[in-house]
Amino acid sequence: MSTQTPHHVIAPVTGLSCAGCVKKLQSALSDRPSVVEAKVNLATETLDITVDGETPKADTLRDWVVDAGYDLVTESGRYRLDNINCAGCVRSVEKALLADPGVLSAEVNLANSQLQVSWVPGMTDIGAIRRTLKGINKPIVETEEEGRSASTGVAGWQVALGAILSLPMVIVMALELVGIGAMLPGWVQWLLATPVQFYLGARFYRGAYSSLKHGSANMDVLVALGTSAAYLYSLVAGVWLGAGHLYFEAAAVVITLVLFGKWLEHRAREATGSAVRALMKLRPSEVRTWRDERWQDVDVSEIGAGDRVQVKPGEQVTVDGRVIQGLSEVDSQMLTGESEPVAVRPGDAVTAGTVNLTGVLEVEATASAESFRINRIIELVEQAQMGKPPVQAFVDKIAAVFVPAVLVLAALTFVGWWWLVGFEAALVAAVAVLVIACPCALGLATPTAIVTATGAAARHGLLVRDLGQLEQLKHAKAILFDKTGTLTRGQPAVVGVSDGLLDDPDVTDRISAIQQQSDHPLAKAMVAYLPASSGITVEASKAWVGEGIEATVDGERWLLGNEALLSRFNAGPVEPAGQVGESVVWVVRDDRVLGHVRLADPLRDDAAALLDRLADLGISRYLLSGDRRAAVDHLATRLNLTEAHAELLPDQKRLLVDRLHAKEAPVIMVGDGINDAPALARADVSIAMGSGTDVAMESAGITLMRADLNLIPAAIDLSRATDRKIKQNLFWAFIYNVIGIPLAMAGMLNPMLAGAAMAFSSVSVVTSSLLLKNWRPRTQLSKQPRNAPEPGVTGAQYAD
Repeated sequence: MSTQTPHHVIAPVTGLSCAGCVKKLQSALSDRPSVVEAKVNLATETLDITVDGETPKADTLRDWVVDAGYDLVTESGRYRLDNINCAGCVRSVEKALLADPGVLSAEVNLANSQLQVSWVPGMTDIGAIRRTLKGINKPIVETEEEGRSASTGVAGWQVALGAILSLPMVIVMALELVGIGAMLPGWVQWLLATPVQFYLGARFYRGAYSSLKHGSANMDVLVALGTSAAYLYSLVAGVWLGAGHLYFEAAAVVITLVLFGKWLEHRAREATGSAVRALMKLRPSEVRTWRDERWQDVDVSEIGAGDRVQVKPGEQVTVDGRVIQGLSEVDSQMLTGESEPVAVRPGDAVTAGTVNLTGVLEVEATASAESFRINRIIELVEQAQMGKPPVQAFVDKIAAVFVPAVLVLAALTFVGWWWLVGFEAALVAAVAVLVIACPCALGLATPTAIVTATGAAARHGLLVRDLGQLEQLKHAKAILFDKTGTLTRGQPAVVGVSDGLLDDPDVTDRISAIQQQSDHPLAKAMVAYLPASSGITVEASKAWVGEGIEATVDGERWLLGNEALLSRFNAGPVEPAGQVGESVVWVVRDDRVLGHVRLADPLRDDAAALLDRLADLGISRYLLSGDRRAAVDHLATRLNLTEAHAELLPDQKRLLVDRLHAKEAPVIMVGDGINDAPALARADVSIAMGSGTDVAMESAGITLMRADLNLIPAAIDLSRATDRKIKQNLFWAFIYNVIGIPLAMAGMLNPMLAGAAMAFSSVSVVTSSLLLKNWRPRTQLSKQPRNAPEPGVTGAQYAD
């Protein structure tokens, strides 16, 4: 019989629908070895289990429930933390939170001090998480202003005070070095150094205590130990015993320099997140809406689908919606990177965060505030910045043992120098080893590059959701394109008109007025192409499904449609018109054929140049389409494709991705997310056109926020630039420690120089990452050496 104390676990569960579900889940949980009893309440949708021994972790309990066919209800949040200074701080937070059985996951981004945490309500809550963070001196920052104060303002005052107190000792030391005899009494140095050591340096003691308390060691341990050794030796040997050299200036200057470095580092880290803050400024707070028979300003949270909103020239569009009145131009550069304003008129969609330039617009909201596209974009960018690329796993392993290794090296240095030279020389060398070692540079190398790169990408219309896919993009060997909405515009447009049809303005007006009666895409394309009708009244109209429209204007019968419509009314015959892939709308007035309009889904202007560019890079190019073979064949003859596949269902596209992955991985899939979501989800790298649906943003690792195919090679360039910057940062972080620590062990570095080097090493890494803010989309990419298949002959081949 077990002697362990039983524990109760109560947690909300989802997926229960009947008493059978209750019985099934209870049985599955009861079969677990450590479970004494399992109860499930259908009414409250909660489970209550009693276990022997330790409370099961949330992820373990979730696995049990998922194995039974259900799931736990979870909550998550993203919070900014204070006092996140190095990789050790990251590990301390993650370790402390994951020690709570109710926490499912906890990830901290060193670059922006952001915590992403998820938990099971009932097993823990945000209050417990806050208390844990406060207990390790990494509290949640409640407001943006508080966060900026904690990151920069306080540290700035500390640096200024430290410099004032340390400067007299530095001046005296400098005079001694040039042969001018000057000396501050020991008690004066002690008075100057003590507030620096224990007031300004208190943050290092708190951080070191918190880190050691939770079984880890961080940069604070190194600084606190090194400066304390110098301070205490000076106090005991120099002041009390009067028998040794004073190193008060070394301790004070090291703390001041480290604080100065942290101050610069925090300012630089703030700059890496400027893109997200710029996006946040686009979020509306107030909306001018029609309430109580007048326009009035209300909080954006009060807006729902169907509300009418007014936007004046120069104002931000405050909702996602559709224009119902007014003509204007909209600037979406901050949101999509599109430099040219876009004309909008009734029926056109607009997005919150864009800027109305000219006319007054009346917009009908199509979503509530929490569902605005701008909010989802910000969320996805922040999620990407929280992610870790594959190389970070290696860096984390190094960082985990870095500080303990430095402590061992410092101890060996101290013992060696004491044995060979003496105690004082040993102390100086050991302190230099402790303060020159910089885990911060290692910890910041990758996340600062990621935060800056994803922010720069968002500014230029590239929304990165999956860092792993961004990392793979630079190695891509094959790229697959959906046709409709990707290589083509996705909407029909007029590509030709028969001679003389539109010479008569009366005919043109009547065609436009009739087509305005229809919502068919071909009708809308013709209305967009033709001048607006002036005062034409359509007396009657009838849509013939799959054929066209019949209308009466001024007593005349008009037919606008295909040959089937003409045959229905015995109009014609007509000569075949149009090419493969085109739709033909015949125009008939009182049984007399006046002419025709040809429409097609036109190829994007940049499609041919893009495929040529990808061919130059040695990337295989495939077209995947559900369209007819003849239409795909016609398109393929105009493009530099390796293969073209027609008449594919969504699942067939997915299977083709699998087949190509086995041959030419990694594979890129580019689509609009409408009927190619399975293929996007299956590809190594999935790129969605922003003109598609919201499914695209969820299915794809990278979303093009505007319909510009040139952003695809730009994304490849971003992948390469980010990879170069991460490798560059890691190289300098490693080389700094590899060179600096041996020099300190050899006694070739004064502790103050070591402290200065340590302080500026992390600053240099962050500053290096900030250079990625200058990244601009570059479409002309150099070919990289690789073993890739030669581009195939332009043409079309079809799937079985």
